[in-house]
Amino acid sequence: MSRQAKRRPATLLIGTALIIIALLLIASTVSDLIQGKPHEKQFIAPGSSQSHIADAGRYYLWHHYKTVYEGEQITRPKNAPSSLEITIQDATGAELTFHRNDKESWSIGNHGKKSIGYIEATRSQKVQIDTVGDSSQKVILSFSESDMRNDLWIAFRGLAVAAVTGILGLPLFIWGFISFTRGSR
Repeated sequence: MSRQAKRRPATLLIGTALIIIALLLIASTVSDLIQGKPHEKQFIAPGSSQSHIADAGRYYLWHHYKTVYEGEQITRPKNAPSSLEITIQDATGAELTFHRNDKESWSIGNHGKKSIGYIEATRSQKVQIDTVGDSSQKVILSFSESDMRNDLWIAFRGLAVAAVTGILGLPLFIWGFISFTRGSR
């Protein structure tokens, strides 16, 4: 069997594999969107959590009023309990100014979050988030620089990778299929 004859099925198989990978990436991304999987580390309030601020900017404390936490579907009122007291400190223990702001919100699939407030970070640092309040119900929080653009990027980057994979796989599949069918005559 010639080298070219051996390459025909390989090209067809590689093209097919790339197309299948692209389809799986699309299915996974769409599934994540529908399920509304959060992209930030979540924690329960009242309680404490640590977070790392990568760069200077505005970092929000989010109330996840509709989410899945540790396998359990959680649905709460859209506004966080007003009795929730929040303290955010840097690594030295200095309290950072927390600005109450519930104007930001984001919802997709089975996930919804609304801002409670934010801090203005001036540098990269670790922060300690402490919350105190009524513990009669789980309040799910997260802390991130996240805004709609970042969430959309996270959600759709799987689609971009799938598109590139499919674009690479389709010509290989077509070339391999044509070569394979011509070679078998």
